[in-house]
Amino acid sequence: MGDRRQRRDVVRELVSRPDPSGYYVVVLKREALRELGELLSSKGVVVEEAGPIVVARTRSRRLAAEIARQALRRGLLAEG
Repeated sequence: MGDRRQRRDVVRELVSRPDPSGYYVVVLKREALRELGELLSSKGVVVEEAGPIVVARTRSRRLAAEIARQALRRGLLAEG
């Protein structure tokens, strides 16, 4: 149960506030492109590749939370 609460807290923190442009940002490992491809190709998700990381930006809090949840379950959130 504690692990589930910890994951929920991580997701909540990630989508707590949008960036100044109004986007919710989730920073992922590059492998997320393959693992979460369908979710990342959703309408309204902007994907930016930067070396070993991928930045997913969306104006939808719900969609950002789903990306973060799926990435967290699969160990695809970037560190730092």
